[in-house]
Amino acid sequence: NHRVAAAAAAGHGALLALVTAGPALKIGAIHRVLTGTGLGPEDLVSRWCAAGLDVRYDEHAVPVTGEAVVRAGSAVLRVPLPAPDGPGPVIDHELVEQVLFAGALGIDPDGPCVRPLPAGRPLPPDADAVVLLAPVSYADVLAVHAAGRRMPRKATYFTPKPRSGLVLAEL
Repeated sequence: NHRVAAAAAAGHGALLALVTAGPALKIGAIHRVLTGTGLGPEDLVSRWCAAGLDVRYDEHAVPVTGEAVVRAGSAVLRVPLPAPDGPGPVIDHELVEQVLFAGALGIDPDGPCVRPLPAGRPLPPDADAVVLLAPVSYADVLAVHAAGRRMPRKATYFTPKPRSGLVLAEL
């Protein structure tokens, strides 16, 4: 979806792309890293609880849809995400960026304090916290598309990747 938006912004009108749900298609998780905030685990818990979120310490928490798992220092927090306000599909990444970051922490999700982190990649040494999210399901990707919405930036990591190269064709 972001490539379609980029093509439109560049004046190319539209972009033709094909993503198939073949047997080898996998959607990996992309997490969020907070850096340069100066916030420790106690600060995060305090601000998120003040925003009405139910934050719990849970060293065994794993990311599942509808929840975020936050690792800050030695603390592991489980944060159930609030139900979406409006109609249509809302991806966990959107809720994390709107509610946890912008709303409760006052951090711009598009700013320098929030970085994407694909699952399995090492945590940057300057990380204040990492917010672990479950992979987005293929059904959710289709539902967002069917609703005419865009996926949140850096919410999906599709594999296998197509071969490198660029093919242009005027249709």
